[in-house]
Amino acid sequence: MRPIGSPPITTSPYEPSWLADTAIDRLKRRSLSWSLLLVATILWYAVLPFSTAFALVRDLRHRDTRWGSLRTIAFISVYAIAEWIAIVVLSTGWLGAWATPRRHRERTARWVRRIQGWWGSRLSEIAYGLFGLVPHIEGLDEVPDGPFLLFTRHAGGGDTLAPMYALTRTRGTHLRYVLKQELRFAPAFELACSWSPAHFVNRRAKDPEAEAQRVAHVADGMQAGECLVIYPEGTRFTDAKRQRILDRATASSDPTELTRVEPFTHVLPPRKRGPLALLDRHPELDVLFFAHVGLEHTDSLHDLWNGRCAGQPMAIRMWRVRAADILRDPDARAAWLDVQWRRMNAEVRDLKERYPEV
Repeated sequence: MRPIGSPPITTSPYEPSWLADTAIDRLKRRSLSWSLLLVATILWYAVLPFSTAFALVRDLRHRDTRWGSLRTIAFISVYAIAEWIAIVVLSTGWLGAWATPRRHRERTARWVRRIQGWWGSRLSEIAYGLFGLVPHIEGLDEVPDGPFLLFTRHAGGGDTLAPMYALTRTRGTHLRYVLKQELRFAPAFELACSWSPAHFVNRRAKDPEAEAQRVAHVADGMQAGECLVIYPEGTRFTDAKRQRILDRATASSDPTELTRVEPFTHVLPPRKRGPLALLDRHPELDVLFFAHVGLEHTDSLHDLWNGRCAGQPMAIRMWRVRAADILRDPDARAAWLDVQWRRMNAEVRDLKERYPEV
């Protein structure tokens, strides 16, 4: 069953996860994730006075945490409420759409998407504000007016909000996402994908090419003011992951592989199937590259609790490649992606030098 108000997508055996789901699948998943969220929220607020007192004492004793413990307590408290607000609003919109005449459903869908944009923008502002992050944004004049693809680096959990902060908050851009399969159990985000195309990638898929085609279909029917966000690295950058990639390249029978991956020192080499499938299916779309720093320590509760991301300088830099300038030959396009990703590496390095960690 197609979600209400969904844009037209060409019939294909490679349906992305937001279309391939059955009502029973969604019901089972939401029953589990919403129940877990409810229990976690009740328990969290039950112990909140004690955890707040503990965090205050800890931060007073360890001033080098920059009040990281209290910031983390505040963020979790706000995030729990934000999840429930999103669930109530999106569920109400869903029920309202079914209760209204068919000719009004698309209007309801547009209203819910505006609510999604408002929710994401406010959540990004609150989250970054609580941890003292004030992003410096460069390249807003590069953002296309029409539909486009956004290729962004992946440094930590907090960078999921970065496109919302930079694009939705300032320009009202509606985002479609390609994300890892585990995020299907994030209640509000998964529910939002009932209204907006998305694909939750199975990184252990037996048929990677079919999975790439499902990614490509998510951009079908995009209109002006929309973009598709994808993380070409496929996972967040760490030095350990980079070293494993270098070790595999060294052991590879392809003598050029090490030469290809070695220059990537601040990002991981791009996994090409998904991005290239998108470019093959949608040659008319511009690509906006999205470099950022300052969110490297937002991927673990340990780093947040110890204040490693608190007060860090954060910067975003974007540049655009027009569709007409993207090579059409498959081999040349793969090489082009490597060239752009080496620029991503250089931009991240430059941003880290201009905005060093404190």
